[in-house]
Amino acid sequence: MKFEDRYSLLVLLIFLSLRISAQNLDYSFLTIPVELQKDANHVVRLDYTKLEVSSKKQATMHVKYVVTLLNGKSKLNKHCVFYDNDKKINDLSAKIYDSFGNLVKKYFKNDFNDQSAIDHSTMYSDNRIKCIDLVHNNYPYTIEIEYKKTFKDILYYPNCNIQGFNSSLENLIFIVETPSELEIKYKARNIEIEPEINNSGKKIIYTWSVKNRPSIISEEFAPSSEQILPFIEITPRYFQYNQYVGDAATWETFGSFFQELRQGRDNLSLEMSKTVQSITSGLDSNKEKIDTLYRYLQENMRYVSVQLEIGGYQPFDAKYVEKNKYGDCKALSNFMLSMLKEAGIESQPGIIFRDGNRRMNVDENFPTLFGNHMLLYVPSEDIWLECTSNDYPPNYLGESNDNRSVLLLTENGGKLVKSPEFKIPDNTQNSKTKINISPDGSAHISGTVKTSGPKHEIYRYIENNLSKTKFEEFFLSTSSLPAFNIEKLEVKSQKENPEAQLDFDLIVKRFASKAGKRLFVPINKLNVFDQVPSPTENRVHPIEVLRGYQEKDKTVFQLPDGYEVESIPQKEMLIQTDYGKYSTKIEIVGSTLTYHRFLEIQPVNLPPEEFDQFRNFYKEIAKADNMKIVLVKKS
Repeated sequence: MKFEDRYSLLVLLIFLSLRISAQNLDYSFLTIPVELQKDANHVVRLDYTKLEVSSKKQATMHVKYVVTLLNGKSKLNKHCVFYDNDKKINDLSAKIYDSFGNLVKKYFKNDFNDQSAIDHSTMYSDNRIKCIDLVHNNYPYTIEIEYKKTFKDILYYPNCNIQGFNSSLENLIFIVETPSELEIKYKARNIEIEPEINNSGKKIIYTWSVKNRPSIISEEFAPSSEQILPFIEITPRYFQYNQYVGDAATWETFGSFFQELRQGRDNLSLEMSKTVQSITSGLDSNKEKIDTLYRYLQENMRYVSVQLEIGGYQPFDAKYVEKNKYGDCKALSNFMLSMLKEAGIESQPGIIFRDGNRRMNVDENFPTLFGNHMLLYVPSEDIWLECTSNDYPPNYLGESNDNRSVLLLTENGGKLVKSPEFKIPDNTQNSKTKINISPDGSAHISGTVKTSGPKHEIYRYIENNLSKTKFEEFFLSTSSLPAFNIEKLEVKSQKENPEAQLDFDLIVKRFASKAGKRLFVPINKLNVFDQVPSPTENRVHPIEVLRGYQEKDKTVFQLPDGYEVESIPQKEMLIQTDYGKYSTKIEIVGSTLTYHRFLEIQPVNLPPEEFDQFRNFYKEIAKADNMKIVLVKKS
C-alpha cells in the first residue's frame, strides 16, 4: 500500500471516529449487526409502546419508534398516526438522523399534514391521520417518532405488531399497565413469547420484550400476513363505549354487547311496514319473500359508509335508512333485518373481516373485535345476504366474504361460525371460441365466455359500473392479444344466479407470426396461465392457494386457404398432481383444427419443501399454454 493511501485511510478513520464518538451510537448504522441487515429494507432500532389503562373507558398510549432506513425500498419514510374523536394525539414529534447518528432535522406536531382517513366509499367519518414524509438524501438514515395518544372510549386495545416483511428488529418493548380489577387477555401469534407480569396489588404491569430478530422475507403464494408475521394480540375483558358496557369473557358475551347497540333500531315506519306486506303478499315461501325484499333493498337503497363516533359500531335505525335511502353495512343489514322481521322471518347480523384474500385467524377461545363489515344471515333458510351490493343475487356473498369467521348476533349473544366456502364447481370459466386465420397472419376471433362464482364477479361489476368506453379500455389493457379492433363486446350477468357471459368479436392484425411460407400460430392466446411463482432457494413459508377453480376451453381454428399443419408440439397432454390437473387435445379435420383445454387448480396448503414440485406444475401449464402450431403453405 502506498504511503498516500495509508495516510488517506488513517484520516478517514479518524474522521469517522470523531463523528461517531460525538453521537449516540444507538442511532449509527455502523452498530447494526450484519445479520439484521440481510434481506431487510429497514431495521427497527427501538419500538417502545406503553399502554396505561386507567378505566374501562380511558387509556393513554406512549410511543417511541426509531428505525433506520437502509434503502429506497423501505416505505417507512412516510409515517402516519391515526386518530378520531375517541383517540387524541398529543406531543407528536419526529427527527431525522444521518448514517452516523447526527441529528439532521426536528419536526413538531404542526409540521405533520392533517388529513381525512376516509376511503372512496365513505361519506362521513371522523377518522383522521397526521402524516409526514421524512426524507433524507443519503441512505442509510434514521428516523425517530414520538407521540402520546389518549383514548376516551374503548372497544379494543391496539395490538403489538412485532415485525413486518423485509424488516428486522433490534429492540421492542411493549408494556400494558392496568388497574388490578381490569383483567386483560393476551395471545402471541406466530411467535412464542410470554410477558413478565408484575402485580403490585393496585396495578398489574405486563411487559413483553423482543430483541434481534432477522428480517422476514415475503414470498409468493404464502399465507396471509396474519399467519406469518409475529404480533401480540391484547383485548380488555371489560370495556365501555359511551354508556354501553361490554364483557369479552366469551364470544357469547362479546356478541351481547353488539346486540345491545342495535336494540330498538329495527322498527319500520307504518308506511314501510305496509310496503313490506304489499310486496310479499301472495308469495308462498320464505325464500320468495327473502328474494323479493332483498331486491327491494338493492333497488331503493345504496351503500354509503358512515363512521362517526359510535356510528362506527352502532347501526343507524331502520327509519333513518328508509328516509335517506342509504346506509353503511350495519345500517343496510339492519334495514333488511327489519323488513324480514315485518314479514315474519328471523335473521341475524354477522360481523366479518372483509379485505380481499386476507383472512383473519380468529381464535374460538379469544374473543376480540376482529371485523370490519356486517352481513345478514337467515338461519331458517340457510341464506346469506350481502346487503351493501346493489347487484349480487340473493344468497351470494362474493369472494371477499367466503370461508371466513363470522360473529353472528343472536338473541342469546354472539355465535362464531364460518361463512360459506366456494368449492371448485362454484368457480368456473367455460369458453367457446372461433378463430379464422388469414394468410397474412391476421385473424377474426369471436367467442363466448361463461363464468360462475368468483370468476363471474368482474363481469357483473363491469356490467353495472363501467361505460362501454371504459369497458373497452379495460378489455384492451388486460388482454394478452396483440393490437386488435373490437367489433363486438357485450357482457350480461344473471339476476338470480352468480353467473355471467361475455360475448366478443375481434379483428387481430398480427395474430400469427409469418416467416416465409410458414405461419406460427399461438394455440392459446386468449386464456394464458401466468401465475408461475419466481424461483426461490430455501423456501421459508408454506405454500397456500386459497380458492380452487376450473376452466374449460374449446377453440376452433379455421386455417387459411392453401395452408396445412406442418407441426404440433404435442397433440395430447395430461398433467395430474395434488395441486391440480391440466389436459389438452388437438384434433384436425380438413382445414379445421380444434383445441380442447382443461385446467383445474386445487386449493392447497403445503409445506415449504414442496415448493419446487408446486412451481414445476404451474410452470408446465404456462409452457403448454404458450405452445405454437406451425402452418406451412402447400406446394
